[in-house]
Amino acid sequence: MSESVRYVRYKSKAGFVARGGPKVEPPTQDLHMARTFYLVAQLEAANWGTVQNYDGAAMSAGPLHVIGVYPATGQQGPLWSMLRRVFDASSSGNIGALKSRFSEIGWNVGSDGVVRNAAGTPVPGATLVEQLSGPGGVVPAAGPVNERAKAWTVAFHRAFTDSKSYAGQYEGTIDWLLANFTSEAAAYDKYVSAFPTAATGRAWLRTANMAQVGPYMDLAMAVYHAFSVNAPGAAKTILDRVLAQNLGEKAFAKALVSALGKSTYGNWIERGRRTMLVVTRSGLWPPAVVEDVYPGARAASMIAYATEGFPYVLVLLGLSSGWWYFFRLKS
Repeated sequence: MSESVRYVRYKSKAGFVARGGPKVEPPTQDLHMARTFYLVAQLEAANWGTVQNYDGAAMSAGPLHVIGVYPATGQQGPLWSMLRRVFDASSSGNIGALKSRFSEIGWNVGSDGVVRNAAGTPVPGATLVEQLSGPGGVVPAAGPVNERAKAWTVAFHRAFTDSKSYAGQYEGTIDWLLANFTSEAAAYDKYVSAFPTAATGRAWLRTANMAQVGPYMDLAMAVYHAFSVNAPGAAKTILDRVLAQNLGEKAFAKALVSALGKSTYGNWIERGRRTMLVVTRSGLWPPAVVEDVYPGARAASMIAYATEGFPYVLVLLGLSSGWWYFFRLKS
Protein backbone atom coordinates (compact mmCIF):
# COMPACT_ATOMS: atom_id res chain seq x y z
CA MET A 1 0.00 0.00 0.00
CA SER A 2 1.70 3.16 -1.20
CA GLU A 3 -1.04 5.52 -0.07
CA SER A 4 -0.48 7.89 2.81
CA VAL A 5 -2.88 6.43 5.36
CA ARG A 6 -2.75 7.83 8.85
CA TYR A 7 -4.24 6.45 12.07
CA VAL A 8 -5.87 9.18 14.16
CA ARG A 9 -8.02 9.55 17.25
CA TYR A 10 -11.07 11.81 17.22
CA LYS A 11 -12.83 12.44 20.54
CA SER A 12 -14.00 8.98 21.63
CA LYS A 13 -13.49 7.47 18.16
CA ALA A 14 -10.44 6.36 16.18
CA GLY A 15 -9.57 5.18 12.70
CA PHE A 16 -7.87 6.10 9.46
CA VAL A 17 -7.70 8.99 7.02
CA ALA A 18 -6.25 8.89 3.52
CA ARG A 19 -5.75 12.37 2.13
CA GLY A 20 -4.86 13.69 -1.27
CA GLY A 21 -5.65 12.88 -4.83
CA PRO A 22 -6.07 15.12 -7.87
CA LYS A 23 -7.49 18.52 -7.04
CA VAL A 24 -11.00 19.47 -8.13
CA GLU A 25 -10.55 21.79 -11.09
CA PRO A 26 -12.84 24.70 -12.01
CA PRO A 27 -15.63 23.63 -14.37
CA THR A 28 -15.31 24.22 -18.08
CA GLN A 29 -19.05 23.95 -18.73
CA ASP A 30 -21.42 26.84 -18.12
CA LEU A 31 -23.59 25.07 -15.55
CA HIS A 32 -25.02 26.56 -12.36
CA MET A 33 -24.59 23.36 -10.38
CA ALA A 34 -21.06 22.79 -11.73
CA ARG A 35 -20.01 26.17 -10.32
CA THR A 36 -21.82 25.34 -7.09
CA PHE A 37 -20.05 21.98 -6.89
CA TYR A 38 -16.65 23.61 -7.38
CA LEU A 39 -17.26 26.26 -4.72
CA VAL A 40 -18.51 23.76 -2.17
CA ALA A 41 -15.66 21.36 -2.89
CA GLN A 42 -13.07 24.08 -2.27
CA LEU A 43 -14.50 24.57 1.22
CA GLU A 44 -14.55 20.87 2.02
CA ALA A 45 -12.02 18.38 0.59
CA ALA A 46 -10.97 20.28 -2.58
CA ASN A 47 -9.69 17.04 -4.11
CA TRP A 48 -10.79 13.66 -5.37
CA GLY A 49 -9.93 10.84 -3.01
CA THR A 50 -9.76 11.97 0.61
CA VAL A 51 -11.60 9.42 2.77
CA GLN A 52 -11.86 8.76 6.50
CA ASN A 53 -13.40 6.26 8.91
CA TYR A 54 -12.26 7.69 12.25
CA ASP A 55 -15.34 9.67 13.32
CA GLY A 56 -18.03 7.05 13.82
CA ALA A 57 -19.67 7.58 10.40
CA ALA A 58 -18.43 4.25 8.95
CA MET A 59 -16.75 5.99 6.01
CA SER A 60 -16.79 9.50 4.56
CA ALA A 61 -15.76 10.14 0.97
CA GLY A 62 -16.15 12.49 -1.96
CA PRO A 63 -15.34 16.20 -2.19
CA LEU A 64 -18.09 16.93 0.35
CA HIS A 65 -17.17 14.09 2.70
CA VAL A 66 -20.64 12.58 2.52
CA ILE A 67 -21.04 10.03 5.28
CA GLY A 68 -21.97 6.37 5.36
CA VAL A 69 -23.85 6.41 8.68
CA TYR A 70 -25.39 9.25 10.65
CA PRO A 71 -23.74 8.88 14.08
CA ALA A 72 -26.67 10.45 15.92
CA THR A 73 -29.35 8.14 14.48
CA GLY A 74 -27.46 5.12 13.18
CA GLN A 75 -29.25 5.45 9.84
CA GLN A 76 -27.48 4.94 6.53
CA GLY A 77 -26.19 8.20 5.06
CA PRO A 78 -25.85 9.66 1.53
CA LEU A 79 -22.49 8.04 0.75
CA TRP A 80 -24.15 4.92 -0.62
CA SER A 81 -26.19 6.79 -3.23
CA MET A 82 -22.97 8.40 -4.41
CA LEU A 83 -21.17 5.06 -4.37
CA ARG A 84 -23.92 3.47 -6.45
CA ARG A 85 -23.44 6.22 -9.04
CA VAL A 86 -19.70 5.49 -8.99
CA PHE A 87 -20.33 1.76 -9.47
CA ASP A 88 -22.75 2.48 -12.33
CA ALA A 89 -20.11 4.64 -14.04
CA SER A 90 -17.43 1.95 -14.04
CA SER A 91 -16.81 -1.57 -12.83
CA SER A 92 -13.13 -1.83 -13.71
CA GLY A 93 -9.87 -1.34 -11.86
CA ASN A 94 -9.99 0.26 -8.44
CA ILE A 95 -13.75 0.82 -8.62
CA GLY A 96 -14.38 -2.83 -9.41
CA ALA A 97 -12.04 -3.83 -6.59
CA LEU A 98 -14.08 -1.83 -4.08
CA LYS A 99 -17.32 -3.32 -5.39
CA SER A 100 -15.82 -6.79 -5.01
CA ARG A 101 -15.04 -6.12 -1.35
CA PHE A 102 -18.73 -5.58 -0.72
CA SER A 103 -19.65 -8.70 -2.68
CA GLU A 104 -17.17 -10.79 -0.71
CA ILE A 105 -19.09 -10.14 2.51
CA GLY A 106 -22.49 -10.57 0.83
CA TRP A 107 -23.37 -6.89 0.59
CA ASN A 108 -24.69 -4.91 -2.35
CA VAL A 109 -25.34 -1.21 -2.88
CA GLY A 110 -28.83 -1.11 -4.35
CA SER A 111 -30.19 1.21 -7.00
CA ASP A 112 -31.97 3.04 -4.18
CA GLY A 113 -28.63 3.89 -2.57
CA VAL A 114 -29.08 1.48 0.34
CA VAL A 115 -26.52 -1.14 1.40
CA ARG A 116 -28.27 -4.49 1.68
CA ASN A 117 -27.19 -7.98 2.71
CA ALA A 118 -27.67 -11.18 0.70
CA ALA A 119 -31.26 -11.44 1.92
CA GLY A 120 -32.04 -7.94 0.62
CA THR A 121 -32.33 -6.46 4.10
CA PRO A 122 -30.76 -3.03 4.73
CA VAL A 123 -27.53 -3.38 6.68
CA PRO A 124 -27.87 -1.70 10.10
CA GLY A 125 -25.75 1.38 10.61
CA ALA A 126 -23.93 -0.16 13.55
CA THR A 127 -22.93 -3.12 11.38
CA LEU A 128 -21.62 -0.80 8.67
CA VAL A 129 -19.60 1.11 11.24
CA GLU A 130 -18.17 -2.06 12.72
CA GLN A 131 -17.20 -3.49 9.33
CA LEU A 132 -15.68 -0.35 7.77
CA SER A 133 -14.04 0.97 10.94
CA GLY A 134 -14.52 -0.83 14.25
CA PRO A 135 -17.05 -1.62 16.98
CA GLY A 136 -18.69 1.63 18.05
CA GLY A 137 -16.56 3.52 15.56
CA VAL A 138 -13.31 2.76 17.36
CA VAL A 139 -10.51 1.20 15.33
CA PRO A 140 -7.92 -0.45 17.61
CA ALA A 141 -4.33 0.72 17.27
CA ALA A 142 -3.29 -2.75 16.04
CA GLY A 143 -4.68 -6.16 15.22
CA PRO A 144 -7.08 -7.71 12.67
CA VAL A 145 -9.77 -5.02 13.03
CA ASN A 146 -7.14 -2.33 12.48
CA GLU A 147 -5.92 -4.08 9.33
CA ARG A 148 -9.46 -4.52 8.00
CA ALA A 149 -10.34 -0.86 8.61
CA LYS A 150 -7.14 0.26 6.91
CA ALA A 151 -7.85 -1.98 3.91
CA TRP A 152 -11.33 -0.46 3.53
CA THR A 153 -9.84 3.04 3.74
CA VAL A 154 -7.30 2.24 1.01
CA ALA A 155 -9.97 0.63 -1.19
CA PHE A 156 -12.24 3.67 -0.94
CA HIS A 157 -9.32 6.04 -1.48
CA ARG A 158 -8.19 4.24 -4.62
CA ALA A 159 -11.71 4.10 -6.05
CA PHE A 160 -12.50 7.74 -5.31
CA THR A 161 -9.13 8.88 -6.68
CA ASP A 162 -9.78 7.02 -9.93
CA SER A 163 -10.87 9.49 -12.64
CA LYS A 164 -13.58 7.07 -13.75
CA SER A 165 -15.35 7.80 -10.46
CA TYR A 166 -15.46 11.58 -10.83
CA ALA A 167 -18.73 11.75 -12.75
CA GLY A 168 -20.43 9.58 -10.13
CA GLN A 169 -19.02 11.68 -7.31
CA TYR A 170 -20.21 14.84 -9.03
CA GLU A 171 -23.72 13.56 -9.64
CA GLY A 172 -23.92 12.14 -6.12
CA THR A 173 -22.89 15.50 -4.72
CA ILE A 174 -25.56 17.31 -6.73
CA ASP A 175 -28.11 14.78 -5.44
CA TRP A 176 -27.07 15.71 -1.91
CA LEU A 177 -27.09 19.46 -2.53
CA LEU A 178 -30.61 19.34 -3.95
CA ALA A 179 -32.01 16.90 -1.39
CA ASN A 180 -33.64 19.53 0.85
CA PHE A 181 -35.27 21.56 -1.88
CA THR A 182 -38.30 23.32 -0.40
CA SER A 183 -36.70 26.63 0.56
CA GLU A 184 -34.28 26.58 -2.35
CA ALA A 185 -37.17 26.04 -4.77
CA ALA A 186 -38.97 29.04 -3.30
CA ALA A 187 -35.93 31.23 -3.90
CA TYR A 188 -35.43 30.08 -7.48
CA ASP A 189 -39.15 30.37 -8.19
CA LYS A 190 -39.22 33.94 -6.88
CA TYR A 191 -36.15 35.29 -8.65
CA VAL A 192 -35.48 33.08 -11.69
CA SER A 193 -37.94 33.71 -14.52
CA ALA A 194 -36.98 30.54 -16.38
CA PHE A 195 -37.45 28.29 -13.35
CA PRO A 196 -40.18 25.72 -14.14
CA THR A 197 -41.87 24.27 -11.02
CA ALA A 198 -40.66 22.91 -7.70
CA ALA A 199 -41.54 19.41 -8.91
CA THR A 200 -39.29 19.66 -11.99
CA GLY A 201 -36.82 22.17 -10.60
CA ARG A 202 -34.16 19.70 -9.52
CA ALA A 203 -33.81 18.29 -13.01
CA TRP A 204 -33.86 21.75 -14.56
CA LEU A 205 -31.11 23.07 -12.29
CA ARG A 206 -28.74 20.27 -13.30
CA THR A 207 -28.55 21.69 -16.82
CA ALA A 208 -29.31 25.39 -16.23
CA ASN A 209 -26.64 27.90 -17.27
CA MET A 210 -25.81 31.34 -15.90
CA ALA A 211 -28.00 33.16 -18.39
CA GLN A 212 -31.00 31.07 -17.34
CA VAL A 213 -30.40 31.43 -13.60
CA GLY A 214 -29.03 34.97 -13.72
CA PRO A 215 -25.54 35.89 -12.45
CA TYR A 216 -26.71 37.24 -9.10
CA MET A 217 -28.83 34.22 -8.26
CA ASP A 218 -26.19 31.89 -9.68
CA LEU A 219 -23.66 33.30 -7.24
CA ALA A 220 -26.01 33.70 -4.28
CA MET A 221 -27.34 30.14 -4.39
CA ALA A 222 -23.88 28.68 -4.90
CA VAL A 223 -22.79 30.54 -1.75
CA TYR A 224 -25.93 29.33 0.03
CA HIS A 225 -24.98 25.73 -0.70
CA ALA A 226 -21.43 26.41 0.48
CA PHE A 227 -22.97 26.99 3.91
CA SER A 228 -25.85 24.49 3.75
CA VAL A 229 -23.45 21.55 3.43
CA ASN A 230 -22.12 22.46 6.86
CA ALA A 231 -25.50 22.91 8.57
CA PRO A 232 -28.61 22.62 6.36
CA GLY A 233 -31.01 23.75 9.07
CA ALA A 234 -29.05 26.88 9.96
CA ALA A 235 -28.65 27.86 6.31
CA LYS A 236 -32.35 27.26 5.61
CA THR A 237 -33.32 29.52 8.52
CA ILE A 238 -31.25 32.37 7.08
CA LEU A 239 -32.57 31.78 3.56
CA ASP A 240 -36.18 31.81 4.76
CA ARG A 241 -35.57 35.01 6.73
CA VAL A 242 -34.07 36.83 3.76
CA LEU A 243 -36.77 35.54 1.43
CA ALA A 244 -39.43 36.96 3.74
CA GLN A 245 -38.03 40.46 3.21
CA ASN A 246 -39.39 40.47 -0.37
CA LEU A 247 -36.33 42.17 -1.81
CA GLY A 248 -35.45 42.60 -5.44
CA GLU A 249 -33.18 40.03 -7.06
CA LYS A 250 -29.88 41.88 -6.62
CA ALA A 251 -30.76 43.04 -3.11
CA PHE A 252 -31.79 39.49 -2.19
CA ALA A 253 -28.50 38.06 -3.45
CA LYS A 254 -26.44 40.59 -1.52
CA ALA A 255 -28.54 40.22 1.64
CA LEU A 256 -28.35 36.40 1.58
CA VAL A 257 -24.59 36.29 1.05
CA SER A 258 -24.06 38.92 3.75
CA ALA A 259 -26.33 37.20 6.28
CA LEU A 260 -24.61 33.84 5.77
CA GLY A 261 -21.13 35.32 6.01
CA LYS A 262 -21.90 37.30 9.14
CA SER A 263 -23.68 34.50 10.98
CA THR A 264 -22.13 33.52 14.28
CA TYR A 265 -23.21 29.90 13.80
CA GLY A 266 -20.22 27.60 14.22
CA ASN A 267 -17.23 29.03 12.37
CA TRP A 268 -19.32 30.67 9.67
CA ILE A 269 -17.63 34.06 9.76
CA GLU A 270 -14.38 32.38 8.71
CA ARG A 271 -16.33 30.20 6.26
CA GLY A 272 -17.74 33.37 4.77
CA ARG A 273 -14.26 34.82 4.33
CA ARG A 274 -12.99 31.65 2.65
CA THR A 275 -16.06 31.52 0.42
CA MET A 276 -15.46 35.09 -0.73
CA LEU A 277 -11.82 34.29 -1.56
CA VAL A 278 -12.73 31.21 -3.61
CA VAL A 279 -15.45 33.12 -5.46
CA THR A 280 -13.13 36.03 -6.21
CA ARG A 281 -10.15 33.95 -7.33
CA SER A 282 -12.10 31.38 -9.35
CA GLY A 283 -13.15 33.76 -12.10
CA LEU A 284 -16.37 31.77 -12.49
CA TRP A 285 -18.67 34.75 -11.95
CA PRO A 286 -18.65 38.20 -13.61
CA PRO A 287 -16.20 40.46 -11.70
CA ALA A 288 -18.74 43.28 -11.50
CA VAL A 289 -21.29 40.96 -9.89
CA VAL A 290 -18.72 39.62 -7.43
CA GLU A 291 -17.70 43.13 -6.44
CA ASP A 292 -21.32 44.18 -6.02
CA VAL A 293 -22.18 41.17 -3.85
CA TYR A 294 -18.82 41.28 -2.04
CA PRO A 295 -17.75 44.95 -1.84
CA GLY A 296 -13.96 45.13 -1.63
CA ALA A 297 -13.55 41.47 -2.62
CA ARG A 298 -10.54 42.05 -4.85
CA ALA A 299 -8.71 44.05 -2.21
CA ALA A 300 -9.50 41.44 0.44
CA SER A 301 -8.22 38.69 -1.84
CA MET A 302 -4.92 40.52 -2.40
CA ILE A 303 -4.49 41.11 1.31
CA ALA A 304 -5.14 37.42 1.94
CA TYR A 305 -2.47 36.50 -0.59
CA ALA A 306 0.02 38.65 1.30
CA THR A 307 -0.84 37.20 4.70
CA GLU A 308 -0.99 33.60 3.41
CA GLY A 309 2.57 33.55 2.14
CA PHE A 310 2.32 35.30 -1.21
CA PRO A 311 5.74 36.85 -1.88
CA TYR A 312 4.38 40.37 -2.12
CA VAL A 313 3.06 42.65 0.57
CA LEU A 314 0.15 44.83 -0.39
CA VAL A 315 -0.13 48.31 1.04
CA LEU A 316 -3.39 50.08 0.37
CA LEU A 317 -3.04 53.79 -0.22
CA GLY A 318 -5.96 56.03 -1.07
CA LEU A 319 -8.51 53.27 -1.63
CA SER A 320 -11.19 55.75 -2.64
CA SER A 321 -9.02 56.97 -5.51
CA GLY A 322 -8.03 53.46 -6.54
CA TRP A 323 -4.30 53.65 -5.89
CA TRP A 324 -2.33 50.53 -5.08
CA TYR A 325 1.28 50.05 -4.06
CA PHE A 326 3.21 46.79 -3.92
CA PHE A 327 6.65 45.90 -2.68
CA ARG A 328 8.42 42.59 -2.59
CA LEU A 329 9.35 40.94 0.67
CA LYS A 330 13.08 40.45 1.24
CA SER A 331 14.07 36.82 0.99
